[in-house]
Amino acid sequence: MPYKERRTFHVALREYLREDCIGLPTKTVNQYRNWITEAGEILSFMPPLQITLVDMRTVEAEMNGNENTRSVKASMFRHFLRFSGNRDAARWKLSCKQRPAEDGVFFNEAQTAYCRSFAKELGNTHELIYSLGFDNGLRTIDMRRLTPHMVEKLLRTGSAAILGKGRNGGKVGMLHLNRITYGPLATFARHRAELVEQYGTNPSKFLIRVSNHGKLIPFDYRHINDLFTSISEMSGLEFNPHDARRSYGHRLHLKGVPLETIAKLMRHDNPNQAFKAYIGWGFAEMRAAQDLLCPSGMEMSVPFEASQLLYE
Repeated sequence: MPYKERRTFHVALREYLREDCIGLPTKTVNQYRNWITEAGEILSFMPPLQITLVDMRTVEAEMNGNENTRSVKASMFRHFLRFSGNRDAARWKLSCKQRPAEDGVFFNEAQTAYCRSFAKELGNTHELIYSLGFDNGLRTIDMRRLTPHMVEKLLRTGSAAILGKGRNGGKVGMLHLNRITYGPLATFARHRAELVEQYGTNPSKFLIRVSNHGKLIPFDYRHINDLFTSISEMSGLEFNPHDARRSYGHRLHLKGVPLETIAKLMRHDNPNQAFKAYIGWGFAEMRAAQDLLCPSGMEMSVPFEASQLLYE
């Protein structure tokens, strides 16, 4: 491919990252750049407007990674092509689809209650973070962007507009607070007021802590991850912060809540997005389904402690 045409691809890529990825973390932008560059290498950095539907399917087939990874990479490349004005990109239907994560990610009610007991034991901050994730489906970025004004409205009315994940600074969505979160949230709000009075500063974010230098600072990603890790290690069940959001959607699905309602509660524009990424079937549900076909008296022998976690 001539240098001039290769340069056209890279100029379009820089323009896309500069204009369509405003406000995203540098790490995320670099990841997008790498994915689109990988796709460009497969096509020898053909100019975006010259890429045909056949070329797009070639990229999808030859990209590295499993089906989930290729689905995300191909979706990003398709978005880049549409941004660059390629009309064929709108006709590109991805054959690789994101699949729900496997067992261990979707906690049922018994597993959620089991881990909640350890969160309470660790203290109010752990309990609040746990409840925001498992009972309200908040992402880490949603938690970090909570403001005192939002929390005041949540405690007063039970609902508030929150700023979450999204381009151009984030997307606004409605949070309807789960009643089980009121107690931990109110307790932390009182503790926060005491810290503000003691240190004489009031950060713009609601979730704050005292730094090693004796200053009030907002929670960062690492601190929230560490809180979830502490609960996970103490309970013996492995999960990460985003597993809490997955389990939230999964539990609503098990309760029979319509998919459209789940999507609204999780602040998704498209119900299919909620279904693909956040509603799955874990080991407990599959085991229970298999046992329906098992003759009486032939059930699998499961230790009492394990059965309490596997079955509700």
